[in-house]
Amino acid sequence: MGDCPTGDPTLNQYIGELYYKDGAFAQAEVHLVASCKRDAAVLLAEMMYEWSEKGKKDPGPFALRAVLPYISINPPAILPAQSFLTHYISLLSSSNPSFIHSTVPLPSSDKTLNITPSASLNFLQLATATIQRAPPVGTSGVQARGMTGGVGKEWEGLWRRYKGSDGGLSEQAVQEAIQHVSTNTFLIPPPRQAGAPGVDMLQNLMGSLFGGGAPGAAGSGGAPRIR
Repeated sequence: MGDCPTGDPTLNQYIGELYYKDGAFAQAEVHLVASCKRDAAVLLAEMMYEWSEKGKKDPGPFALRAVLPYISINPPAILPAQSFLTHYISLLSSSNPSFIHSTVPLPSSDKTLNITPSASLNFLQLATATIQRAPPVGTSGVQARGMTGGVGKEWEGLWRRYKGSDGGLSEQAVQEAIQHVSTNTFLIPPPRQAGAPGVDMLQNLMGSLFGGGAPGAAGSGGAPRIR
């Protein structure tokens, strides 16, 4: 599903690589996400692995920070999201062989779920698989819900199970991003008190929602914070 509407993907990847080589992780992140290319997502996973001190810090917020922008644009960019998760989890398990507890096939998918101790990583794997089954563009909200609630009902159930978990999932910024996906991808009416989503959700996520500027000093000295 979808390509990132953020300019030349090859140029964004090139700039992101340059920032990464210079140790400017926060700046590199913006361009690697904006590229929406598989190779850029793989490089982003390597950077986040390094930024998390090879998993010594909670890997969940790093994954949320990388994947939520991919799935929040319309239509969602599933290939880079899945590429990031696959490579990131592989890196985490390479330094901690017990990180993957088990692997199970995902229902209605040719993908598998790597069950990890991170609720955020488990949620993101299930989220990307569920989004692949979202209503196609042009479907009305009534058609999407049908008589049983459609795949949107599954999405709401998935989020209910995980939204109070640790690893950053309970943060307000994450909940706002999930609400955006619910409304724009699954055509679920927003709560009455919810305001209209921003024009550029990707920019919001990389900026105010996750503190897109360097969290502390630029480079690997800081860690991304959800605020």
